[in-house]
This record gives sequence, C-alpha cells and structure tokens, in this order.
Amino acid sequence: MNSHYNGIHGRKFFTMSIVQKVFSRERGSKRSSIMYPEITVPRMDFFKSINHSSEEDEEDAGEEEEEEEEEEEEEDAEEDAEGVEEAEEARAAEGISCIAFSPTGAFLVSGSHFFTLWNMNTFEGETISFQAGTQIPITQVTVMTDEKKILFSLSNGEVLVAHINDNGEVGITKVGSHVRAVSGLIRDIGNPHLGYSCGKDGFIKSFDIRSPGLTSLLKCQRFENNPSLSLKLNGILQNPDNPQCITVCGDDACTRVYDLRQLKEGPKCLYLPRDLANRSTACIKGIAYSNKGQLLASYNNQKIYMFQQEMGSFPLYISEAQVYQGHTDDDQIDRHDITFFGSKDEYIASESACGRIFFWNKREPNRVSRIGSDLPPVRCMTRHPHPQCPILATGGVDQLVCLWAPKLLIN
Repeated sequence: MNSHYNGIHGRKFFTMSIVQKVFSRERGSKRSSIMYPEITVPRMDFFKSINHSSEEDEEDAGEEEEEEEEEEEEEDAEEDAEGVEEAEEARAAEGISCIAFSPTGAFLVSGSHFFTLWNMNTFEGETISFQAGTQIPITQVTVMTDEKKILFSLSNGEVLVAHINDNGEVGITKVGSHVRAVSGLIRDIGNPHLGYSCGKDGFIKSFDIRSPGLTSLLKCQRFENNPSLSLKLNGILQNPDNPQCITVCGDDACTRVYDLRQLKEGPKCLYLPRDLANRSTACIKGIAYSNKGQLLASYNNQKIYMFQQEMGSFPLYISEAQVYQGHTDDDQIDRHDITFFGSKDEYIASESACGRIFFWNKREPNRVSRIGSDLPPVRCMTRHPHPQCPILATGGVDQLVCLWAPKLLIN
C-alpha cells in the first residue's frame, strides 16, 4: 500500500485525495429526520457518491448569484471598509460560506443562505436542509455540545440558534446581535450552554443559549495612531490548553489573548511578528490553535505565523515566529481559514485564493503540498474533531462540499 502513498509517513510531505463530493440541497427542500450515530471515530469506508440536486442547476444558480454579487461589489467599491463587508457577504451568497463538524464528528453542517446537515455515517438520505428564515447570508456556524443546537450568525450582526427536535423539525430563535457583521462564533469548551462572538464593531460578547441576549465583555481598541478607534475583529478562539483564555484577531498586526477572569486588566499577552512590528497596514485574517496551545495567525501579507504558547508576555511580545507561505489571499476578504492537521497537529492546512488547499510540515515550512486544482475555489475549511480521524472538509463557491483524507486511508 505504501508504494502509491506519499503522505503522512512517506518521504514526500503530504498527498491528499478527495473522498467525497456532495452538493447542498436547494432552499425549500423537504425536511426529513436526522440520525445521530453514536460513533467516536467514523469508519473510513463510508464515503459514497451522492448528489442531492442537479449539478447543472446548482452551477446555473451559482453563476447567477455570482453575477449579482459582482454588480453589488462594483457599486460599493468606493468605500473600503464597507466594501470589505460587501465582499464577505458576496462570499456567502456565491456558495458555501461556513462549514463545521459537530463535536463528535457525527455530522457536518454547511451554510450559505440555508443549512445542509450531512450524516457522516452514510450520506444516504440522512440530510436535512432548511432556510434560516432570511435571505441574509450566514457568516459563521458552530454546533453546540449536545449536537441538537446549531449556533449561527448573519451578515447583519444577528446571532441565532437552530433547535433540532427528535422528529427532525427545526425551530430558530434569536440570541442577540452585534451592530455590524459577526466575524467569529464559538462554543465554550467547558460549559455546554455558553458561547462567545466577535464582530466588525470591535465587541467581544458572551451568551447563554438558555436565555436571549448577548453580554458585552469588552470592546477592543487600537494601540497605534488613534487608540479611541475600535478594532474590527476577524476571528475569536478559546485556547484548548487553557480554556480561561480567549484569543481574537482583527484589523491590526497584534493577536490579543484575554483572560476571561481578568478582562478589565486588558490583554494577558499580545503576539506580533518581528517583520510586521512597524507595519500599520497589517491585519490578521484568521487564527487557529493546536491541542497543545500553539497559535497560528494568517496575515494579509500572505504569510502564516506560528507562535509558541510560552512566547507571549504583556505588554507586547515581538516574536521570531515560524513562517509558512506560498498561498494567496483575496484582498477583498477579511477571513482566511487555517488549521492544524494530523493526529499530533504535525501539519498546517490553509485555503488559498487560487482555489487550492496548501499543506505544510509544521517543522519543515519549506516543504509544501497543494491539492484541489480541478475544483472550484475553496471558501471555507474545517478539520474533523477527532485527532485520529484525519479528514478535512471544504466548502466551495457552487454549493460543493468536499471531504479530503490521506491516500493511505482511501486506497
């Protein structure tokens, strides 16, 4: 088997193959019941071809939406700040805008103007599509711990939760809202009812899905130029190695880490690459944590930096961080998905504006692999939550959802 495999344990760094391509159902499709298989590690033989709608119909619809969004972007191009948000909304409208596994990996959720739930055990008739009750694009999605509540946000700043009943019916309630678009949405690692959000308005907020309303924790401010200006945030994470800390990134060069118990004292630590210390135009488009607390930050200079947890100190840590590059960014989008990958987080994966997915060996950044050249551009990406299940899910511009795994696990 190793004769045709150049992957995780081979001499060459990484070879991935697509193992599943599926299309989301169109809006308004009939609701059906959902099965939640009790599995810890999905089988490697469950991938089968499935297409829930006509490929030609999906492509035509994608082209129409793309043309409409291109016209809107041209009209709004004069205002840069608003133009970025318009581009992000177009990103959602033209295809899959967000994608997430459930905590156990039993199912996968993809969203644009509506959701599709994919049963990871069969993919045979166990999917459910439903409208989010609005034509406003969905920007973020996460599945709560009980796997029967899906938290999602809209480009108008609203945060909502979809409650999935045992009979497959879905009810949607509003949790709260930001003034501007929500750019980050996570569930709390330790409490099954709590979560956090961040937005383009600069606020970090918390919520309890058992009661309506968002609680403002703090408003992030810029350090340079005019500190009274709020910082547009692009992402939020909770450190899996230290759940009391949340990390945010935004429209400047610093990654901020806050202690939830000491928010009034400001950031616990800041991360800043040395080569960006004097760049006022730098911004961070995406962040990711390894299970051991290593931090990735993707910047608008088309570089990804990796920081060690012990690097940070307040007021500022200027770091000689490890750099990974070769991918390209879309200047009109403030979001860029990156993730650690592998059973020991030994690899780094990144989407790219060229339509491919890039992989680096964490310890050898010059060794890079690319996949996906024959598929539509990737818009979002996530990894399977189980460390021993090396599956990567991506969403494309034409409602295409793909699952990827090393060749050794497929052949």
